[in-house]
Amino acid sequence: TVQRIVRGHMAQAWAFDTVYRVIIMQSLARRFLVQVEFSNQKYSATLIQAAYRGCVARRSFLQERSAAVSIQAGWRGFQGYTDYIFSLVDILLTQRIARRW
Repeated sequence: TVQRIVRGHMAQAWAFDTVYRVIIMQSLARRFLVQVEFSNQKYSATLIQAAYRGCVARRSFLQERSAAVSIQAGWRGFQGYTDYIFSLVDILLTQRIARRW
């Protein structure tokens, strides 16, 4: 009968519509899960990059500090040596003057 055909057509349309909506919901859910996973991976990559950059910066700082300490030690040694030489010259001049008397 006509009523059976119409009801069958309506049921088939409802089934296709339901399947289509389920597919859309699954698609949205999967996209959300992928976005969350990507966000987690991006955050993890950022943490790794920050740790690496910090390590490189610390290494560079330690090398620069070591170079500065070496330069300071050299300068202090040179200053000590020149102070010693000037003191020695002063002592020798004083002795020379004192011996003339």
